[in-house]
Amino acid sequence: MCATSTLLCSHLVIQKISLLRPLLHWRKYEHRHGLIQSLLYGHFNRSISTTQRKAKDICIRVIKPADRQRVLEFLRIHFYCDKPYVVATTANINNTALTEPDKADEDYNISKIEHGTCLMAVDQQSQATVGVLLAGPKGPNEAELLSIRAAKEGLTKWSVILKLWERAERESNVYKRYGVQRVLHCTVLAVDRNIRGKRIGARLFNELQELGKTWNYELVTVDCTSYYSSKLCKQLGWECVNEIYYNEYVNENGHAMVNAKPPHVCCRTYAVRL
Repeated sequence: MCATSTLLCSHLVIQKISLLRPLLHWRKYEHRHGLIQSLLYGHFNRSISTTQRKAKDICIRVIKPADRQRVLEFLRIHFYCDKPYVVATTANINNTALTEPDKADEDYNISKIEHGTCLMAVDQQSQATVGVLLAGPKGPNEAELLSIRAAKEGLTKWSVILKLWERAERESNVYKRYGVQRVLHCTVLAVDRNIRGKRIGARLFNELQELGKTWNYELVTVDCTSYYSSKLCKQLGWECVNEIYYNEYVNENGHAMVNAKPPHVCCRTYAVRL
């Protein structure tokens, strides 16, 4: 049975809401108790049911804090090892591949789970994780926050990525472009390499949009470092708002900080209104 069945057990949900509030920042939404119930009982019961009819073997559900280690192990196999680029730093100019991410990188991405805005695709028969999408809120000061975080990291692979994201934030400037304040940003999309091509990534993106609407977000964004994730966003009708070509992303000495082989030539930022 899919883990989403817990969402259908109303008495268990009611008992655990008070425990989940601190983790999911629901204190902000206590005046919207009806919205919370709509999220738990209405929207996801409907959307997951629809998903199951399309692919009876896979369901999609919100990632819970208890799933942290499970998600992390999945990303180490199906995300970090498959990054389309190689990162270089001043201390590591030989371009060691990002197959073993910095701990700060993992911690940052996994921390998104606490917002209640992350999703996972699960095979109902084996209960194996086959897809993960991590997303969390960001604000107009996101570029400044990324800059501060990168400075604290020093000369690490993670700081190179943070600086790339900072540049993408400043150049895309989605808050001014779209006139919004509440933005949901995706940092990770990963699908089991053995079953790619079955549109699991598309279904995760579509569910993220529905979840964002439920939580009253105005926009969803993502920085696509892979050609394939960029192609997917384009197919889904998302708007490309910025491009950073890797051969132009260099340090003060002119060394390329991110190297990738075609077709992975740039980081594209996409956005979609909710």
